[in-house]
Amino acid sequence: MTQVLRDNRDGCKEFRKEDFLNEELTDQDSMTAPVIIVDRGNCTFVTKTSNVEKIGGRFALIVDNVLNENPESIVMIDDGRGSNLRIPAYLISHRSGKLIKKSLSKKDHVIIKAA
Repeated sequence: MTQVLRDNRDGCKEFRKEDFLNEELTDQDSMTAPVIIVDRGNCTFVTKTSNVEKIGGRFALIVDNVLNENPESIVMIDDGRGSNLRIPAYLISHRSGKLIKKSLSKKDHVIIKAA
């Protein structure tokens, strides 16, 4: 289940269940841990990923906050606390993030595969 945030969209504070649009963080039928989408900016990638992990996310999907920037040119730097993380984080383009969020807001089924 992919989660879109109502509040704390940048993931810089620890999450509360009220921050999410969906009532449940996991799909009760599949019991899959959620993918949590956060926006880039305002804190480190490690902080965002750590907060996603603490709430039970399987991985953090970070949406670039700069239009037309190539996310492959960005280095997701460790702030010195990254060795404690147990989940991956992926940075995607602003455009891709916008499309995913739009589909999810319409309750479309979105499949995210990480390689």
